[in-house]
Amino acid sequence: MKQRVEYIDRLKGFAILCVVIGHFTLWAIGRLNDPLHDFVYLYHMPLFFFLSGIVISAVPKPIKVLVKACQFLCPFFLVGGLVYSSYINGNFHDFIWGQLKYGYWYLQILTLFYILLLPFHWSNLNGGVAVPLFSRIL
Repeated sequence: MKQRVEYIDRLKGFAILCVVIGHFTLWAIGRLNDPLHDFVYLYHMPLFFFLSGIVISAVPKPIKVLVKACQFLCPFFLVGGLVYSSYINGNFHDFIWGQLKYGYWYLQILTLFYILLLPFHWSNLNGGVAVPLFSRIL
């Protein structure tokens, strides 16, 4: 059974709250040059990704990476690419090559992060030391 690290969970909750505040100030009230918006956008997603990655207890096997990639990319292409882009009268080409991908960019980045874990798995197979770097800190 995995042991939860309470202060990491609380920091992740704070990061999620910052994501909500950042998106709310941008999309709901349109305050693009607001100091609160600028400050929150400075760190909210990197903090959430970092905290989510720091608690990985084991390097995933390649099959798990493939399963996770499918779990992330299916909604990325189906919901973001097909449904949402047609809803907002966009097109699939703009979705794929657009910078923010209609807000679904994070699924593409999560997939990339999981794929980047593969060298750590192969390092463990050859007797190398991989993820336990943060387990000593926690």
